[in-house]
Amino acid sequence: MNIVIISAEMAPLAVDGAGIIANEIEQTGNYLAESGASVLQFLPRYSWISKKTDITQIYRRIRLRMGHGNKEFNIYKHEGMESGVQPYFIGKDLYFKRDACYGDANGLYPDHFERFEYFSMAFLEALKVIDFKPDAIVCFGSALATATPLIKTAPSQVKFYDNASVFYIDFTSGPSNTCAIDTFKSLTISKLVDPSYLDNTSVNLSEIGMATADKSYIVDSQSGGTLNKSVLLANIKSATETRQAQFA
Repeated sequence: MNIVIISAEMAPLAVDGAGIIANEIEQTGNYLAESGASVLQFLPRYSWISKKTDITQIYRRIRLRMGHGNKEFNIYKHEGMESGVQPYFIGKDLYFKRDACYGDANGLYPDHFERFEYFSMAFLEALKVIDFKPDAIVCFGSALATATPLIKTAPSQVKFYDNASVFYIDFTSGPSNTCAIDTFKSLTISKLVDPSYLDNTSVNLSEIGMATADKSYIVDSQSGGTLNKSVLLANIKSATETRQAQFA
């Protein structure tokens, strides 16, 4: 069973703040790998990662069409993990050569929603490049809520991912999930979701993530809650078996 995790952070490679979300993502990946699944983890290549982590560039200048132009990215691989989870990184200095995952003392970076939509789109192209076809994709956190409609409805992705189940996991802590309507209209996903979202003054991206995923979960991380990983694994296995029967 092939499982891919996409997130903005994961301990110990990319940790924001107290590391509550990063630790949860690490533990989930380890749990899935221990079950016997092949688990890939995709992260942005932040500026500090190459300084602290032994990573190797394996593909460069992959073209990604976004808006009215092309924005290239690089793919990096890390070989040092002993947990069974294989980390990959999307490299794009324009968006990820920053000192933190989400923002600074002034709040989220101004291009927060654009940069993580870019990451979501680049990740989907990267899987094709490395030729890893997943049975399940697990999207962690509100920053990656944009990934679910891209996987499920973007014409360029549907065929490759037609037998992949998508799981979206959000947290009660973490970066804001509220996107101003003008910013939302500039995103690719605004053309892929229900047009009624455009009637609002702002858009809750977590709602879109939950609405377009095959299965979604909310973790009450503010109160110390954790993800029930055995339930997630059972749901992944069930969805995989169902889809394999459909596409047999």
